[in-house]
Amino acid sequence: MQLGLDGAVPVGANSEVICTYTNKRKATVEITKALSPAEDEGRFTLTLDGVGKVTGGNGATTGALVIPTGPHTVGETAGNASTNLDDYNSFTSCSTNGGQGVLGGAITAEYGDAIVCTVSNTRKSADLSITKTAVTPWVEPGGVATFSLTVSNAAGAGTARQVQVLDPLPAGTTYLSSQGDICDPVGTTCEIGTLAAGASRTFTITYRVNSPTDALVVHNEATVTSPDDLESPGAEADVPVARIGVVKSAAEGWFNAVGSTINYSYVVTNLGGIDLTGVTVTDNKIPSAAIDCNGATAGNGQPFALAVGASATCSASATVDAGDVSAGRVDNVATADSDQTSPTADTWTVPLAALDLTKTLDSLGPFKLGDTLEYTIVARNTGQIALSGLTIADAAADGFDSATDCNPALPITSLAIGSSVTCSAVHKVTQDDIDEGSFTNAATADTVETPPASDEVTTNFDRTPSLDFVKTVTSAGPYELGDTVTYSLVATNTGNVTLKKVLITESTGATVGTCDPEGGGEAADDTGVTLKPGGKLTCTASYKILQKDVDAGFHKNTATADSEQTEDISDDETVPVAQDPALEITKAVADSPTPPSDGYRLGETVTYLITVNNTGTVTLTGVRVTDAGVGAVLGDCTPTLPATLAPTAKLTCAATHVVTQADVDAGTYTNVATADSDQTTPDTDNETVPMVQDPALNIVKTVTSTGPYALGDAITFSIVAKNTGTTTLTEVTVTEQNADATLEGCSPEPPASLAPGEKITCTATHLVTQADFDAGEYRNVAVADSKETDPTEDDEVVPTPNPAVDLAITKSVVGTLAAGQRGSYQLLVRNNGPATATSIVVTDAVPTALSLVSAAGTDWECTISGNSLRCVATVELAAGAALPPVSVVVDVPSTATGSITNTGFVSGIQPDTDPSNNQDSVTSTLAAVAGIVEFAPVITTVPVVVPVQPEVRGATATRQSLPLTGGDLALGVLGALLLAAGMVTYFAARRRNRVRV
Repeated sequence: MQLGLDGAVPVGANSEVICTYTNKRKATVEITKALSPAEDEGRFTLTLDGVGKVTGGNGATTGALVIPTGPHTVGETAGNASTNLDDYNSFTSCSTNGGQGVLGGAITAEYGDAIVCTVSNTRKSADLSITKTAVTPWVEPGGVATFSLTVSNAAGAGTARQVQVLDPLPAGTTYLSSQGDICDPVGTTCEIGTLAAGASRTFTITYRVNSPTDALVVHNEATVTSPDDLESPGAEADVPVARIGVVKSAAEGWFNAVGSTINYSYVVTNLGGIDLTGVTVTDNKIPSAAIDCNGATAGNGQPFALAVGASATCSASATVDAGDVSAGRVDNVATADSDQTSPTADTWTVPLAALDLTKTLDSLGPFKLGDTLEYTIVARNTGQIALSGLTIADAAADGFDSATDCNPALPITSLAIGSSVTCSAVHKVTQDDIDEGSFTNAATADTVETPPASDEVTTNFDRTPSLDFVKTVTSAGPYELGDTVTYSLVATNTGNVTLKKVLITESTGATVGTCDPEGGGEAADDTGVTLKPGGKLTCTASYKILQKDVDAGFHKNTATADSEQTEDISDDETVPVAQDPALEITKAVADSPTPPSDGYRLGETVTYLITVNNTGTVTLTGVRVTDAGVGAVLGDCTPTLPATLAPTAKLTCAATHVVTQADVDAGTYTNVATADSDQTTPDTDNETVPMVQDPALNIVKTVTSTGPYALGDAITFSIVAKNTGTTTLTEVTVTEQNADATLEGCSPEPPASLAPGEKITCTATHLVTQADFDAGEYRNVAVADSKETDPTEDDEVVPTPNPAVDLAITKSVVGTLAAGQRGSYQLLVRNNGPATATSIVVTDAVPTALSLVSAAGTDWECTISGNSLRCVATVELAAGAALPPVSVVVDVPSTATGSITNTGFVSGIQPDTDPSNNQDSVTSTLAAVAGIVEFAPVITTVPVVVPVQPEVRGATATRQSLPLTGGDLALGVLGALLLAAGMVTYFAARRRNRVRV
């Protein structure tokens, strides 16, 4: 009975178990990796039943693995990320116990089997290819050529590792860059890396074409390599180089002047490896339209095309300008261009053929007639080519010969660039040179290649043309009207220049006679003569004395000599002529006063006739008449002033004078007329006329104030003293006859001068006195006087009645009067007018039932005598005004009963229009006050300051001894507050001290 296989069997009691142990060898398997090539870097994980057992490369093994019997699977997976099973051809071979191997990884294990499996991997070969194309269609020298390369690994091939592109540097280029910077710094090796089957990699390589270059194309070859591809396929591509050339030439070898024509030829050639289109030729000095590339065919044939290696010829011409001559050459630039190339240029220079000639004066001036001028002439090649056929001429020099006067002597074969020929020449100064003022010497040089060159030197001479002229009198004086004066006139050339058209002329009135040139002069005619230096021209002249010469007292004759080369020069001669100038004036009154009287009055007009006679032998000019009389008016004169009077001629003038106050004041008026001329001293004549005089002075005095007047009032007067006559009064005064009157405010201030109708106005003041009131009037007298008149007076009588007032008094009690109390009255005085009241007196006889204590008031002075008071006002009282009240203080006895009447009186020194109100009474009913101490002080408030008569507490009154109890009452009240029990005793004591009236 088989119980189990694990050796654990239950054994029952009394049971017997027999165990048999049988042992079988377990099966094993060993898996080994085989790689071809053995050094392949692939890594693989060997698996048994899908579970990896070991990872490694060639020779890796799992060792013997014990496996259970039954089927198993041997396999592999990629051992790392870089290993791809697709890159290998793989197979598995297993053998059991050293037997024949069986392909495949499926095995079945039996006990005791020792299975060995080999997993073999042979790396597949890569299948690389490369293509290369030109990205840049063409390139110019110095331009950039870019190629595109694509490397591919064929599908199904093995992964290509370490792929590189070998790209040798194209001839004539410089490596610039590669896409992704995969190429080395020289651009010959580019790292692609790994390419899986079916993958490819495209990148670009850029080169700069050298400049210059003769290459027609940029040829580029590339090869791809990988250790996984035994072949190294290659590819190539070309970028054609676009190049254009131009050669410029000129038919002329030189130019020598502005406006010269230069003919150019342009040969354009395609030097590159690509056909060129849009080919054009331009020139910096020639418009493009003027460049002909088409021969005689219409149009200029531009643009055009050029095949590789082909050429074309164009032509044009240019005109030399001033800038070219200044530069000394024409640098003409031709430029060829096309659609495929950048412009290229060629410069052709045509040199200037130039000859410079300078001539200098070697002698030092200043120069005079006969001096020799020495010159140096230098001809220099200032151009850019040698000159031939040089000639030098100096026509103005004295005997110049280039064969003997030049170094080297001419002719010469050639004058090299910068070389020169130096010659000398001379000229002797002639009179013609000096007359001309300068001598110009010009030299000329010429060559085959250049136009003539010349230079001149102008030598200036110090020309001092000078003409001297002298005029002299040849006749003898003295001269009178009609006499002839003769002269000699001599003009001499005193300079160094020949003078032409020398002519002598006389001033107006004189006549030139015959003229004779001598010492190198020509015959005289109306246009003058020619005088060489030192020559003279002598003429005669005459003049007949005229009246104007007599008038002037002399005759001045001026002659003038002139020439084309000099300023005119004059000389004069003066001869005296006798004169006897004389002038007389008379002045007369031409009318009489209207109406006829002994003289003229203010405002009347005095008319005069003034006559001036030329009593001499000379015509008088600037004859003038003035009238010096104050206020005189010179009227019209015949002829008009200033006048010219021939001998015996006369002029008359009218003059007027309106009589002025000054004339009347003076009593006469004297008028002086004066005649004068340019030739004579003044002559005067005068006339005196009488004036009518009537001096008179008036005075008027008026009262300017209004009454009625009170004592001291001012009576004012206006005093006017007036000149009522016809003459001005002097030292006019105004005085007051009354000693009690004051004169003031006179205008103008005396003593004064008063013209007729003028006046002095004064004011006077008198203050009214009692005497004026007593007289009932005031008389005031004013007196006016002057130097020319007797005194005159005027008076004013002013009524001065005694002024009246209406004084009224009002008396009143302030508050009430009470027995045993102090009371007060008020007296108020008013003036009802109309005059101001003065010396006002108030009196009051206080009833004997009262005791007068005091009386006072503002603007009052009060005195007391017993119960009577008298108060005098210290101020005046205007009408309608009132004085401050008088306050009267009285004491009322405690025994007084009933009523008391008190009367006050007012009076003044002026009459009173209403005596009934000069007194006023007030009756007061006394009020008894129970329990009040007798004569307790009564405090009365009044609106005035009341001066109180001094009192001494406890003093004895005049009439009775009455102690002042006000203060004691206050102490009693205070005692009542402190000690009520003492009040009765206090009042009893006060009662015992009572004094009865």
